[in-house]
Amino acid sequence: MPPVQMRAGAGRRAGAALLVALSALATVAAPAGARTVTPRATTYVDVARPSANFADAASLSVDGSPVRRALLRFTVPAGAQVSTLRLYATTPARQRVTIRASSCAWDAATVTARSRPRTGRPIVTKAKITKGWNSFRLPAAALRAGSTSCLQVTTGGRARIRFRAQGAAHSPRLVVTPGRATTTTTKPRAPKPTTPAPATQGPTWTSALPPSTPGYCAATANAWTGTGRTITMTPGQSLQTAIDAAAPGDTVELADGTYTRVQATITKAIRLRAQHPFGAVLLGNATPRTANDTSVGTPTGTAIAIRGNGVAVEGLEIRYYDTAITVDDSSSTLVQGNRIVSSYGVGVQLWDTRNSEVRCNELLDPYLADDPTASLTSQSIGDAQMDYGVNAYGAISPRVEHNYFFGIFNQALSFKEGNLDAYAGYNTFEGFNLTALFFGQNVPHNGPYGYTGLPVGPDRGTLVAEYNVFRPVYGVRGAAKVVYFARSPIRVWHVDATTILRGNVVEASEQGFLLECRAGASAGCAAGTILLQDNVVGGRVRDLAGSLTAVNRTAGVLLFSGLPAAVTLTHNLFAMVPTTIGNSSDGVSGTPSVTQSGTTVMSSTGAALPLRAARATTDPELAFAAGL
Repeated sequence: MPPVQMRAGAGRRAGAALLVALSALATVAAPAGARTVTPRATTYVDVARPSANFADAASLSVDGSPVRRALLRFTVPAGAQVSTLRLYATTPARQRVTIRASSCAWDAATVTARSRPRTGRPIVTKAKITKGWNSFRLPAAALRAGSTSCLQVTTGGRARIRFRAQGAAHSPRLVVTPGRATTTTTKPRAPKPTTPAPATQGPTWTSALPPSTPGYCAATANAWTGTGRTITMTPGQSLQTAIDAAAPGDTVELADGTYTRVQATITKAIRLRAQHPFGAVLLGNATPRTANDTSVGTPTGTAIAIRGNGVAVEGLEIRYYDTAITVDDSSSTLVQGNRIVSSYGVGVQLWDTRNSEVRCNELLDPYLADDPTASLTSQSIGDAQMDYGVNAYGAISPRVEHNYFFGIFNQALSFKEGNLDAYAGYNTFEGFNLTALFFGQNVPHNGPYGYTGLPVGPDRGTLVAEYNVFRPVYGVRGAAKVVYFARSPIRVWHVDATTILRGNVVEASEQGFLLECRAGASAGCAAGTILLQDNVVGGRVRDLAGSLTAVNRTAGVLLFSGLPAAVTLTHNLFAMVPTTIGNSSDGVSGTPSVTQSGTTVMSSTGAALPLRAARATTDPELAFAAGL
């Protein structure tokens, strides 16, 4: 895998976004004379279902995206001292959970996300949750004796945690002890101040940044936690037979070699991996000589179809299939460390999934040797072999991070429609064609989605694109060196969401950020709020002679008339673009609402963002594209 490329101070910002750990204990033994107090009321709220009430729920859901918060109401006995809050988790989770003070101005039978009380100060934080009882040691002054007090259980993580809400054996409880009599009054020591997490757009978003260190992708080898056996197969054997023989927790391992036109479906929690990264090559067709070359035969349909929860696919090289990997009606799946080359349709498709992750993959649609040549070029759709690198429909919390996209594509990464809380971070895009990263590409028409329960609609919730890099690239086409630049790095269109675009670097492109509102056959507008923060947008590319050539002839940010989303720009850098904010119209009237602060503009004499040549240490080997 190529090393992760960091831009725009990503490591510094990732560190600043971490929550402050207050205190955490694993299991606390009850002190002498202790007894437990169960809550008078429990419920939770869900911003993805703002009008729903969950007073009768058997479990309390806690999540950071979409935000779900549990509410607890206790009456603390007079003269008692609270020592511990205990919560019973039905599943483990490797993310922080924070207990916060809360107003008691809520009724369990009627409270919803719209009427939820504000969260108060953090009281205690636990770094991870284990299955079973989890104990949170509370400060002595956290809850008042002889009164009714309320708490909220929150997390900034991106996986749902469930705590038992009801039942005598596993309901939440406070551990209280008799208070000590005192003859003197001691002024309580003021609590040590804590550093709050940085403010972010919207009242419900807490950033949960992925690791940003250069060794992130190298460290993901330990992601699989299955403890079953390893089944090894070689070319010529049946992959489907090996998968069918595996039990949940097993690994099916492919020895080095070429597996021609193999196809397999995985319906249980197993891992499919190459014995050595990229040593197992799944070949779905002969090598095309030009884009969409049908003379070499019909490509095989789908290489790997994931139809089960907890599946992992790692380290494969998949070439010239119609679709390399599909994930349907599944949750907690991992597509990691694979190399996908010139699928005719899609590299990885997520459809009706929950918590699917696509990370540390190479998705390549190289410029084929027999295509026309140019010294400085943009591409046409006809040059693209792979229509989409990654796309998603009706997915809850899809995460696409630390991937490397190289080549033409139609759209490199597209959250097409119906998604909730989509995330794209730390990806590198080189030489892409139409759009690198798209939120809300489609007019919504698919759905409702049976597995996730999401309706027909635009992308919703909180959409995040952060610390991605968009680069032109030197390439070789028809034996000639060329420079490829791109059209649209990021587009936001059919969405109704809190959209956060931060820390991204556009080294050079024809356009910057497109925030769209259109009439006609694809009518639709970006709604909600859009935050652009700490981004860099460059508009000139250095050609093979070393001269800077202007390719951005529009703006750093292009706003469409009629845009209903409220747009905030803060602390962005624009280098060598015609204007920072440009206007466009596609048949919808109305003036967008824009707030701008802290903008930096650099002229052509003040900045030169150089083009980086492709290097073997950072880019994958593409020699096979010349016809091997």
